[in-house]
This record gives sequence, structure tokens and C-alpha cells, in this order.
Amino acid sequence: MSLKRFSIGVFIAVALAALVYFGVRYTRNDVFTENIIMDVSGSFGQDLERFFFPVMSDIMNIENVVSDKSHALWNEDTLQLNFYKFFEQHPIYSTAFFKNGEKGEFVFYRDRNSYVSSIRPGRDLSDSVYQWKQFSRPGEIMNQWNEVLSNDLVNQDWYEGSHAYIGREQIYWEGQYQSVFVREPVFTGAIAWMPEEGNQHSALAFEIPAKHLVKAMKKYNWYHERRLFILSDDGEFVNIPSSSKDSIVFFLNDKKNMISKDVVLSRIKSDLSLFQTDSAQTFTFFLNEEPWWVHIDQATINGRTIQYGIALREGELILGKLRKNQFVLLFILAFFVLFSARFILQKMNQSKLVKPTDNKRKFDRTETDLLKLIKSGEGNNLEFKSSLRWDYQQHKVNPRLEEVIFKTIAAFSNGEGGMLIIGVDDDGKILGLEKDFQTMKRFGPDFFEIHLRNLLNTHFGITFSTNQLSINFPEAKGSLICTIEIEKSSEPVYLTVTDKNGNKAEKFYIRSGNSSQEIKSLKEINIYISQRFNPQGS
Repeated sequence: MSLKRFSIGVFIAVALAALVYFGVRYTRNDVFTENIIMDVSGSFGQDLERFFFPVMSDIMNIENVVSDKSHALWNEDTLQLNFYKFFEQHPIYSTAFFKNGEKGEFVFYRDRNSYVSSIRPGRDLSDSVYQWKQFSRPGEIMNQWNEVLSNDLVNQDWYEGSHAYIGREQIYWEGQYQSVFVREPVFTGAIAWMPEEGNQHSALAFEIPAKHLVKAMKKYNWYHERRLFILSDDGEFVNIPSSSKDSIVFFLNDKKNMISKDVVLSRIKSDLSLFQTDSAQTFTFFLNEEPWWVHIDQATINGRTIQYGIALREGELILGKLRKNQFVLLFILAFFVLFSARFILQKMNQSKLVKPTDNKRKFDRTETDLLKLIKSGEGNNLEFKSSLRWDYQQHKVNPRLEEVIFKTIAAFSNGEGGMLIIGVDDDGKILGLEKDFQTMKRFGPDFFEIHLRNLLNTHFGITFSTNQLSINFPEAKGSLICTIEIEKSSEPVYLTVTDKNGNKAEKFYIRSGNSSQEIKSLKEINIYISQRFNPQGS
């Protein structure tokens, strides 16, 4: 019981220490307000870097899919094949636009398990007809149709914006909008270069569904009402909502002004005009009499920068951290609860004695007496067995060992009685019953005794097992052992044994010195029984 109290004390101490740690950590001034917002912002920047690093690497190589950079080749089948291979290897992209200078434009996008493309030569760019082809693989056309559009389908902002980055090998981030192709919020990046011929530059753009970025930043949902955003190259806010279902689009420029729908972002926009936004900034403002904290910074990926920001209510600076760490705390506490419970139960099972029942006498020997008995060694009335069923040589369960136990019991019963100790080897070394316990349905002496008594009842009968045997589980040198005290029987005890061929035969065993011996001769059995059980008739 003292062990139980000790484990409970350890558990309570750990719980209190964890609570004190979190309580002190989030009430100290040096980790409050601006320090916490900068810490969260730094983590957000690192996550952005991890998300955009492979994206940027792919984008800088994406121009390879348009074949020769001089674009002497302008072939729809080649473009379909090259874009198909790239999209199959990079599932994060949903749409690609290729404006080949004055030669024309090519559009390629996913449509569930297929792809759709359209190519327009330069001479047809003023037309409003797009000829779409849908296919599961290049060359396997599923559908074809024409679409008449009043305006140029390919957004011109990314094409004009990318022109400023020619020769700088940088990506122009156009912002976030609702894609007309995949019908969901996306953000667009583009690269541009000057062809060897012609006056217009060539550019390649792609759409990435916002849901991928939302999923990558889902961990920040610990903070309720948080604002995560990227400042794109054309001055837009790319909002990262907490759920892909809430992918609301917010913009800063006048012609696509939707930021007014969000009071927080609108206030951030207004306040940012007072700062130099290309450097790290931390500032606060009051909204509905509640302080908000904002941090603006830059993430660097492959030498290219992305400007980002995070805004949190002051109350969320602490509560969000606690929500995040509460699972760590709960995990630690759960671990100690399970560990302590398992430790207590195991130790209690190992240390407790099986309570005497009506069919069992109380074991009244002290541990000192028991150790003296074991030290005396095996003899006519004492036998040691290493285990009930675990074979220490073969390192597995061996049911044949149980039969040896029964032979010993029968021999003691047919003789002057005696004691069989299980968990001690022939040399008197205490091995304990742990190996046997591990072979039972449940660990501990209770299931060991149930298994043993079922076998004894089967071989000797319930009456014999109840009246002639006393089973106990004392402790010797910190290990449980099993003692079976066998009384001298008033009638001959036969044991039914099964041979290797499955044949059963009754055999008669007696104690001879420190071993159990079988009397095979029927004549000798009759003589022994006559002398042992019926001496008056001999």
C-alpha cells in the first residue's frame, strides 16, 4: 500500500510541477505581448519557408516543360505531354498559363481525374473563342468544345507584373483570387524571360489552390480569430483562413477591393501605410476596446523573400499558447497515470499473497523459515521445480513440464506427503514465477492458481485437490514462488499419462529419495499398496 501512495504522490507532484511551470511561464513579463507575437510570427515564417521551398524550386524549373526556351517549337501535342508529366509529378498545382511572347498562349488545368488544355496562336489572341480539349492522358481525348468569352481568359496582371522580374530569376506573386478554372480560391506566381526573337516577353504562371496553404498552417488554429496573411508583390493581402471552407478573398487594390469585409485586415492596411513595410515591424492597435498585436516580417526561400504578417488579439497570445501546450501537458499526465497504474497493479500482484480460501490452509512460515527450507535442498519430502510451464532451455511454453508437476504430487501423495516449490531450480536458486505469469491470460498469481487448479481437478479430481493440497504464493528474496503442500493420501493415487502417440495409461508413482519414480511392475505396485495403505492385511 505504501508503494501505491508513493506512485500517487509522484503523479500529483508531476501534475503540480507542470501546472506551476505553465502558470509561471505565461505570467512573466519577459514572455508577454510583443515577445510572444514575435515568437509566433517566427514560427509562422519558418512554416512558410517549409511550404514554399519545394514550390519555388519547382517553379524555377517549370519553364523546362515549355521545351526550348527560344520557343522555336510551338506545338500543342508537345506542350500537352510536357505539362501532363509535370502536373502528375507535382499535384500541388491546379492551373498553368504560358504566354509565348507574340506566338500565342497555352492554358492547362486539372479537372478532377483529367486535364483540360487550349492553345491560341498569336494571330488569334484578339479572338474570344477558346478551343478546349479534355483528356486523361495526352493523345486520349475525352471531350472537345469551344467557349466564347467576352474578355481574355488569362488574367493579365500576372503577365504585366512578371515583366519587372526579367533577368532577376525571381517569382512574381500576383495574389489570391477565385480561379475561373478550378472554381476555388488560388494564388498565382509567375516567372518571365525575354525570347531570342520578338518584342514581347514570355511568361509562365501557375495557380496553387489556397487549401494547400490552409492545411499547412492549420496548427495556428490554436489561436482563435487570428489573421495570417502574405503581402504579394502587387500590394495585395493573401489571406490564409483557418479552414479551406472559409477561403474568403481579401484584396488591397481598388479594382478588387474586398478587404472592407474584414475590419481587422482593413485596420492593418491603414496602419501599415504609416510604416516601412519592407522591414520587420511590430505594432498594436485597439479594436472594440481590445488590443490587437501585429508583426510583419520576411521569409527567405532560396534567396527570394516573401513578406508576411500575423495578427492576434492580446488575450489569444496567452490562451493560444496554452491551448497548444495543453495537449503536451495532458500527454505527460496521461503517461504518468498509465505508468503509475500499471506499476502499482503489477507490484501489488507480485507482492500480495493469495488469500486463503476454505480449501486452503494459511501459509504460516516466515520468509526466513522458507529460505532455510530451500537451502536444505531437495529430499524425500521436498522437491523444487523451476516453473509450471515455461521451458527455460527452449525459451517457450512447454506443456510437458506440467506433467512433471503432477508426477511429483502423485508421488508425495502415495508416500509420506511433502512440499513442492515452483519457481526454484534444482540448485535452490530462486527464479520466481514471472515467466509463468507472462504465459497466462493476465499477469499475477490469481490466474496462475486458476490454471493450476483446473489442471489438478482434471488429473486428480476436485475432492483430492480440495482436501489433500494447500497452494500458497509466499515471497522469497523479492520474488513470488508457489508452494504446494501435499498430504499423505489414505488411498492410492494413480496418474493418467499420455505418451507421444496420444495413448493414455494409468501410472503409479512413489517418492524415492529426492526424485519421483514410477513403479512399472503390477506385482510391485500391489506389494507397495498393501504395505503402505493396508499394513494390517499384509
